[in-house]
Amino acid sequence: MTNHDKDTRRPTTERPSSELPSSERLGTERLGTDDDLFIRMEHALGLGVINQGLWRFDGRLDPDVLSALATRLRYGRLSRLARRRPPPVRDRWQYTPAAGMTHFEDEPVAEDDAVAWARRQAERGVDSVAGPAWRLTAAYSADRRTTFVSLIAAHAVADGWSMVTAVEEAVLGTDYAVTTERVGALDDVVDGVRTAARAALAAGRLIAGTVRSRRGPTPTGPVRPPGLIAEDPCGILLSIPADDYARAFARAQGSANALFVAIMVGLLAEAGIVGPDDVVPVSIPVSMHPDGDRRANATTGTTAQIRVSDDRYHDLTAIRVACKEAYRSVHAGTSSMGHLSQVAQALGDRPVRRLAANGSTPMCLASNLGELSPEFCSLGSGLDAEIAVRAFTGRPAGTADFGGGVSGWFGVGPRAIGLAVTSLDPRLAADDAALAVLVRAELKRWELEASEWGE
Repeated sequence: MTNHDKDTRRPTTERPSSELPSSERLGTERLGTDDDLFIRMEHALGLGVINQGLWRFDGRLDPDVLSALATRLRYGRLSRLARRRPPPVRDRWQYTPAAGMTHFEDEPVAEDDAVAWARRQAERGVDSVAGPAWRLTAAYSADRRTTFVSLIAAHAVADGWSMVTAVEEAVLGTDYAVTTERVGALDDVVDGVRTAARAALAAGRLIAGTVRSRRGPTPTGPVRPPGLIAEDPCGILLSIPADDYARAFARAQGSANALFVAIMVGLLAEAGIVGPDDVVPVSIPVSMHPDGDRRANATTGTTAQIRVSDDRYHDLTAIRVACKEAYRSVHAGTSSMGHLSQVAQALGDRPVRRLAANGSTPMCLASNLGELSPEFCSLGSGLDAEIAVRAFTGRPAGTADFGGGVSGWFGVGPRAIGLAVTSLDPRLAADDAALAVLVRAELKRWELEASEWGE
């Protein structure tokens, strides 16, 4: 194993904030409410969410390429750990090269073991407080003709946009100024007072009932088959030819996103979880990051209400309209969840656990990353790769009672559409093979064929 964990070289273009001109210096970076949400899931509820990027390269990736990438990642936006503070003071970010780890495995990966290898990388774990917050791993296939790469990161330190941006910045050698300012007691006092005030205001609005929940109605269709309890998280990785995918949504007067949402709803129908004419609340993450944003998490959620109708297979118009309505609602005002997050940030972990007692995971989540950049897809290697990105929690039993369904992540790579599907509920499918049957049956309805990682 080639291990680069002790490589602490600073790229020559990097300057800590203490070396920047006063006009460019960065103040103390506190966690936002979105960051805090994932910290609490990880450390209060024991349900840490992990983001994972996966690459399958045609060819042998030089270990020096991985080492150079890792060195730049160590001094980028991923390499931060949360320093917990007593409530109502907000936690703060501390940047440190020690937040990440990387290695190039000596043990080859059998082609039919690709999905299991990817899962093993996630199972190695990340910790946004104690570290490592991210891990970069690579391995060759058994025939030495393919290179597999995995990047996992705690969702608390990077949402999908932040993880993709961190890789792009590392490949391009973009400077990322880190904060090194010491935090004084007065700063904590001021922050605590302000956080408590925001929480009190948010609590008042919740009690007054001025904010309506955006959560849609729960479908009343067939109940999922009993007895299907997965021992491991179920997930599959697929590559769909981009031209075939474009023809499929064009035939149905749709768009790439509308077809993606339709496929995710179709999986629930295939599983018998929803029936004809049920309305499925499809959770759609929407990035709120402007260019150059430093925030770890700035993703809001909206919900598209999708009716289960066979009409969708030849006309995606209704789904396109429902998605557009959902996107318009993003700027309609702060949701009840947003106010609740402000309240939770001022509380300790114990009361947050009580607040989350009646929590739930989405019945259907569809996260569209759009077209991924050449820098992200190639990792600066000059090689073509199939790509996949996904987010999940590594404890299936921990989400069994949260009422979830399926989670899908969609990204457009240079060679194909990358589609990752993960079960949010271990009762949805008994194993990866059972989940693959559901996905392939739905794709067949759209006249789509996909190659599955591990075939």
